[in-house]
Amino acid sequence: MIKSKLLLLLAVSVLSLSMKAQEKNVFYKKGYAPSIEIGGTFVDSFGFRPEVLTSHGYCFGNGLYVGGGLGLGFEHWTIRERENRFFVPVFVDLKYSFLNRLASPFVGIKAGAMLDCTGLGIGYMVLPSIGVDIWRFSLSLGFQNYSCTYNVPTYNINGSGPGDIDATISGIGKGGFGGAGVKIGLSYNF
Repeated sequence: MIKSKLLLLLAVSVLSLSMKAQEKNVFYKKGYAPSIEIGGTFVDSFGFRPEVLTSHGYCFGNGLYVGGGLGLGFEHWTIRERENRFFVPVFVDLKYSFLNRLASPFVGIKAGAMLDCTGLGIGYMVLPSIGVDIWRFSLSLGFQNYSCTYNVPTYNINGSGPGDIDATISGIGKGGFGGAGVKIGLSYNF
């Protein structure tokens, strides 16, 4: 009986010492801080739009993180023989984690350019978010707004009947896509 009590006391002591030695919030450690995030946005017109983001920046040691990043996203889209759209967000990343604890709430914003690799367009993206940091992981919930414009050729069609069609490019017009939706993400902070 005494041996089991001593063994239990030893186990509790080792556990409490390891918890004290374990780092708390990585955003309260000064220096370079990379992260990688997987997630996606629920957009009405396109459904779920998955993406992978990476961010690299600096933690000031007080919960504030300033960095920049880029990612790769995908959405199902069918127009003019193209079935899917791939896009690359390039953004500034600001984040503030409130507590130097193993679990801490945070607020953040990512804002920057949205590059459409499929339609060769460019636009913007804005993503304010809230979430919780748990050890080296961050779980976020945000609202992403994005838009992209691109050049679209306009055609001048001449001909008198079927099979007798002469189509020439008569100019360049503007096209675009965009949307807004709820974004979820899970990050690992190195």
